[in-house]
This record gives sequence, C-alpha cells and structure tokens, in this order.
Amino acid sequence: MIKGQSIIKESKYITASEFAGHLGVHYTTVGRWCRRGLIEGAKEVFFPFYHWQIPRQAIKNGRPRRKNAATNPTR
Repeated sequence: MIKGQSIIKESKYITASEFAGHLGVHYTTVGRWCRRGLIEGAKEVFFPFYHWQIPRQAIKNGRPRRKNAATNPTR
C-alpha cells in the first residue's frame, strides 16, 4: 500500500443526503427530483433499505432544471 492511500475505495454513487449537502437543499427535495427523473443516472434501491443512489458526477451538473422550464419560463 502506498503511504497516504486509503484502503476504502471511493464509491461512484452518493446518497440523496450527500447530494443535498453539496447543493444546500433538503434531502427530500433531492428525492423528489429523483422520482421526477431530473437527476440523470439516479437509481432507486430497495435493499437493505429504500434509498437513492446518485452518480457522484451529478454534483457537477448542480441543481436540475425543470423539464418544462424551456416551454413555460414564467413558472
């Protein structure tokens, strides 16, 4: 093992809570975005408990835009 190298490999996915922390929103908001399909690559997982797995790279995209934002900008 190389000095300073972590034994734990960093996951490609983060939780809704971690994603919410990066964006400064509540984790339930992130769950709503996931259910609506606004976070690309988010996966619904039921074992060992119900939760969302969000690709770590989704943080770079920031807050998702509403799908109808282009067609209805006044809302």
